[in-house]
Amino acid sequence: MKTISLVPGSAEWLKSRSASKAPAMMGDGLYQTRSQLLHQMAAGSTKDVDAATQARFDNGHRTEELSRALAAEIIGDDLAPISAASDDDYLTANFDGITFLSNIGYEHKDWNEKLAASVRSGVIPDSHAWQLDQQILVGDLEYVLFVVSDGTKERFVSLKYYPNKERIAALLAGWHQFDKDLAAYTPPEVIPEVIAAPIKDLPAITYKMDG
Repeated sequence: MKTISLVPGSAEWLKSRSASKAPAMMGDGLYQTRSQLLHQMAAGSTKDVDAATQARFDNGHRTEELSRALAAEIIGDDLAPISAASDDDYLTANFDGITFLSNIGYEHKDWNEKLAASVRSGVIPDSHAWQLDQQILVGDLEYVLFVVSDGTKERFVSLKYYPNKERIAALLAGWHQFDKDLAAYTPPEVIPEVIAAPIKDLPAITYKMDG
């Protein structure tokens, strides 16, 4: 694993095979389809972030930081956020936290009742699990502590997610196929909307009635 500088939304991030893109690449994304990811990476651009979305991002960063100390207590080691690439530079990952021995990771998601209930039952859905698979692969980790929290102890659930060889093999196969599809991708033709020109002066209508 190599420590790198990778800012989400940057030009470098748009080109990268980042762990946060893994669920969409595998067809399990919550907020983005595989086709949308193909278009995004081919175009090298994203939509502008509106105020509501930015507020959600800001709150997520706040709760992630607050929860990091609670996660460190469970792991038994301090955690620091980093960005990293695999040794062959093929895959990248942004870690919400990783131990100083670089053997255990921490991934945080903002509080969501449905997701929290799933974690309590011992299940991390594929909409999040593929990201953890890639983090484990990039960092060669023992496990990732997956946390759903609002930054408080009252709303904090966690589950240790361990390596799965079959899933990691499927993830790599998925990225290799995605690379092929990206190389052959042709953006859909955008046909400009036809708008009729306004007519300023209309002919006068004359009526003649007899009888």
